[in-house]
Amino acid sequence: MKIRIEGFHKFIKKVDPARFAEVKNKALFVWAEILKWKLQEATPVDTWILRQSYKVEKKNNAVIVYNTKKYWLYIHDGTKPHWTSAKNVSKWAQRHGVNPYAVVRAIARKWTKWKKWIPKVLNKYWKTILDKIEKFISKNLNDV
Repeated sequence: MKIRIEGFHKFIKKVDPARFAEVKNKALFVWAEILKWKLQEATPVDTWILRQSYKVEKKNNAVIVYNTKKYWLYIHDGTKPHWTSAKNVSKWAQRHGVNPYAVVRAIARKWTKWKKWIPKVLNKYWKTILDKIEKFISKNLNDV
């Protein structure tokens, strides 16, 4: 995702480049942490493992927010009908008091429903996050 801010090049000319880079990196990290918290709040909870698996990592000029669990995509986007073994769903079925063979049959006949929490978080909190970044940058670049 890219963001375009009009008139930003005029603002940068007034600021010391080294100071701006430092503040920009901090602002990106603050933005990523806020996004991580909001994603954690919106993530569906069964065992709390998925919700606690978000990480923030800095790579080159970017900050990445990601989930370390490989199955997050199947919960977010759901799945098409497919066959799985009762062993794969037995822990979930036991927690929910359901027969694992009935779960396997339901997945094979229907699908697993999607949750789609990431677009909801971005739509709901995007403006708030940008406002916080703006306040952070203006507070830390008060010499402009």
